[in-house]
Amino acid sequence: SCVLFTSLLLFLFNLSLPLKATKHRTCMALKKYRSQDLKIKSFVGQLGYMQITDWEYSGGSYASNPFDKSTPKRTVTRSEDSIRLFEAVDPSEANRRLLLKEFPLKSGFELGKNELMIHSELDGRFDFSGESGTKPCSVLRGSLLADDSFSNPRFIDRWQTKFPNIAPPQTGNLWLVFDWESLASFDRFAGTKQEGEYLLDVLDRQRPFNRRKEFVRTMMFQALKSLSILHQCGVVHRSIGPSSLRMSSLDERSKSDLKVWFADLSFASKLSEVDSETFLKVAKEAKKAGLSDSDELSSEMTAAYLIREDLKSLGFAFLELIFCSLTEREEGSDEAENVNE
Repeated sequence: SCVLFTSLLLFLFNLSLPLKATKHRTCMALKKYRSQDLKIKSFVGQLGYMQITDWEYSGGSYASNPFDKSTPKRTVTRSEDSIRLFEAVDPSEANRRLLLKEFPLKSGFELGKNELMIHSELDGRFDFSGESGTKPCSVLRGSLLADDSFSNPRFIDRWQTKFPNIAPPQTGNLWLVFDWESLASFDRFAGTKQEGEYLLDVLDRQRPFNRRKEFVRTMMFQALKSLSILHQCGVVHRSIGPSSLRMSSLDERSKSDLKVWFADLSFASKLSEVDSETFLKVAKEAKKAGLSDSDELSSEMTAAYLIREDLKSLGFAFLELIFCSLTEREEGSDEAENVNE
C-alpha cells in the first residue's frame, strides 16, 4: 500500500505542473441525427445526480445551532428526473452500435447542452479517430433533439409495446449519441468475480493478490493519464467518481491492454471560461491563502484551483478503489463490518 500511495503522489505532482498548450485541429462536425436515423435496441440503465450546496450566513459564519433546520451548513438536492441510457444502432452505418443518453427537457436539458459543448471542444483538440493510444473520454458522434414525432400516437404505441415498463421520451428532450463502449467502471471492479490462473494460483497463494495489486496500479495510472489529457485539452471534469471512470475490461489478466477513460461530462467546464460562482469560490480560497483584495486573480490561479479539485476527487475515487479491492473479508465475518474495517 505504501508503494501505491507513493506512486500516486508522484503522479499527482507531475500532473500539477503547468500544462502544455494544445493546438486546435481540423475536425468533422458532430452529426445532427433525426429520429428515423437510429433504431433503439434495449434499455441500458439510468443516471441520477445530486446538487450539494454549502451555506454561509451574514458575517461569514455558519449557524450556531447545528440542529436548526432553517439554517443548514449543507443541503443535498437529488435530481427530479434520471438521465436514461439506451443501446441503439445506426442502419446507415452497417448497424454501428451506439449508446444514447437522454436528457429530460425539464431538469436535464442544460446538463446535456453543456456536455455537448464540452465534447465539441474536445473534438477540436483531440484526435478521437485514432485507433491506438489513450482516449480521455467517451466518444460523442452527435446529438438528436426530440421533435414532434416523439408525441405521435403511433410512436408512443410502438414504444409501449417494446418497453412496457419505461415511460416514452418527451418532445424537447436532448439525446447525445456516443460510440458504444464498455460499461465497466471502477465501482464495479471490486465485486467482479475473477477467473484467475488456476494452476499458478494454487502453487503460489500470494499470486492472486499480487495480480490484483498490479491491475489496480494500472487502473490508477491509466486514469491519471486520461485526466492529464483532458486538462491539456483545456477541460476539467468537475464530477469525478468511481462510476464515471470507465474501463475496457474488469479482467485482472488484461493489464497490458487496459484502457481507462472518463464518462459523464455534464458538469465539466472549460479552463478558459469560468462561471461567476466558481470564480468567487476561487477568490475566497485565494484570500485564505494570503492574496490581498488589491491583488488580481489570474486565469492561471483559477485553472490551478479547478485542476486541483479534479485531482482531489480522483484521489477519493482511488481510495475507494484501494480499500474495496485490496482488502479481503475473513471467513464468517459480516460484510458491513468488513467494509467499516
